[in-house]
Amino acid sequence: MTADNGGRQDGSGGARVRTLIVDDYPLMTDLLTALLDSLEGIKVVGHALDGVEALEKVDALNVDLVILDAEMPRMSGLEAIPLLKAKQPGIRIVLMDLHDDAAHRGGALDAGADAYCDKLQLQEQLPVMIHDLFPT
Repeated sequence: MTADNGGRQDGSGGARVRTLIVDDYPLMTDLLTALLDSLEGIKVVGHALDGVEALEKVDALNVDLVILDAEMPRMSGLEAIPLLKAKQPGIRIVLMDLHDDAAHRGGALDAGADAYCDKLQLQEQLPVMIHDLFPT
């Protein structure tokens, strides 16, 4: 699935959302990878530890979706969003954070995130958000 047209095909003819996970906490990265690998049509193609590394990988991995932590060293998710969008205008970004309130949600959307996910509700919210961003 390419970010601009919503449809990259895998070998079986099904759509695949090429996903980059960006989080500085390895356990969270592992949990997200397991969750996304269990979903049909999602392919985790890479991981990054912060916004700087995400910017380095987004072009090389040809990603459609970035799942991005809000708070990381070197470059936060909020700082990375506009830079990622500038590099890949059609890319979709879900910012995840432990703070699920109007101020944090609004800040993420103002920065250019396509969706905002409460880290404590990832298992329930993230699959729905991805489906909404990449309808079949």
